Amino acid sequence: AAYVCASHVLFGLNAAEAVECGLPARDFIPLTLEQRIVPLADFLIDVDRPTTLQHRFESLRARNESSPWFLARLDRAHAASVAFMEQLDEQSDSPIETLVARIVGCS
Repeated sequence: AAYVCASHVLFGLNAAEAVECGLPARDFIPLTLEQRIVPLADFLIDVDRPTTLQHRFESLRARNESSPWFLARLDRAHAASVAFMEQLDEQSDSPIETLVARIVGCS
């Protein structure tokens, strides 16, 4: 469980980045389907409401505009999130953003 939590930060951190964040010196990269779903779902929820990847990343970029370190990793996380969501969308009857909005709207 701890690995899943750590690997969801910015859709994964390499060992050097993990150390910079106070984690052990090892890669925390989500590899399994389940590990990759956690950060994607996190990016599709803004506080307690569903959102789009585009909106979420624009919001994160605006709130962290003074941190080049974070922004570089945010760009990488955005690319990984979009690629993974496109992969899931190809396998699903509905877009993932729509499914998340539907599920969160029911709670």
